[in-house]
Amino acid sequence: MRNACLRVGWVRCVGPVLALCLVALPVVSGAAGPVASGSVAAAPSGELPSLLQRYAAARRAALKEQVCLGSSRCGSDEGRLMDAMETRRRVSQAVAELAEAGDAEAAYQRGLMSLQVMEEHAKRSAMELDLRSPGQSAHLRRLIATESATAQRYLGLAAQAGHASACRAMAGHLKERQGSSSSPSPLVAQLYLCAVRGFLGQADRNTALETYIAMRQALAPDAMELVEAYSLLFRAQSPTGPRQRVQPDTALQPGKREAP
Repeated sequence: MRNACLRVGWVRCVGPVLALCLVALPVVSGAAGPVASGSVAAAPSGELPSLLQRYAAARRAALKEQVCLGSSRCGSDEGRLMDAMETRRRVSQAVAELAEAGDAEAAYQRGLMSLQVMEEHAKRSAMELDLRSPGQSAHLRRLIATESATAQRYLGLAAQAGHASACRAMAGHLKERQGSSSSPSPLVAQLYLCAVRGFLGQADRNTALETYIAMRQALAPDAMELVEAYSLLFRAQSPTGPRQRVQPDTALQPGKREAP
């Protein structure tokens, strides 16, 4: 099944293809198990806000203790660092369980957690390279790959439910992993379009415009998803002047009716 998913290239942000590929993904850290197609709902859990607050506090504490351990002038010990990291692990597991139970917002937040951890590992990896420690750097690269898989799993679950922010976050993550030298995959284009649709459905035109600008920077000018996003954003508006390109510094100004 996984090979089939690789062949189709995750060509849609919603629908049976993505659902099939999500079930085929391996279970990664923070995951309680595979999710059946169609089990993710959009309604957030009332437990989620307190979990996110606890996670943010534990993350700040862990980062503080890491800095203290590297300084002789800071009174700290490894035990406090381990306690903070354990709290962070337990909370992320609880958020993952909410996601597996059908909470799309929890799935989105769990994906963001992994993106944060990826960034932390990447910074440490750069430091290890500077210190010429290839063994530790290789270990950090493996951790980054694991967190990337976790982020894609949970952002994908939220995107399957039509979560606009998850669609945008996953599109940006996949595009960054592909690099600027290669053309974006069809999934990236579909995820950006998913985000534009979602933000417009929430009457959040400004964020939809920001997403459209990101699309334009990431996709080929003749991409059909870009054409459709433009149609969704501007088809109901009458231009007041010559057709012009939307610029990042002017697109969000009130009253602007510029078209690409």
